[in-house]
Amino acid sequence: MPRPSSLAVSIGEPAGIGPDLAIEIWHRRFETATPTFVLVGDPAFVDRRAKALGRPVTMAEADAAGAAARFESALPV
Repeated sequence: MPRPSSLAVSIGEPAGIGPDLAIEIWHRRFETATPTFVLVGDPAFVDRRAKALGRPVTMAEADAAGAAARFESALPV
């Protein structure tokens, strides 16, 4: 089965582990060959959570179609 070109990933419950996982997976995208994804959620919340984890991220607003063009240098949200 072919790999998807990109995925849409919800942060899920903000108090849950979803936001933390998405941030960490994006940080490790090159070493894990992570497929492109767009994180569906509030960018301000994601930014606050990333900073609280000590894993700040550069984010870019994107939809699923535009995620691939931004994924290498920014987390599409």
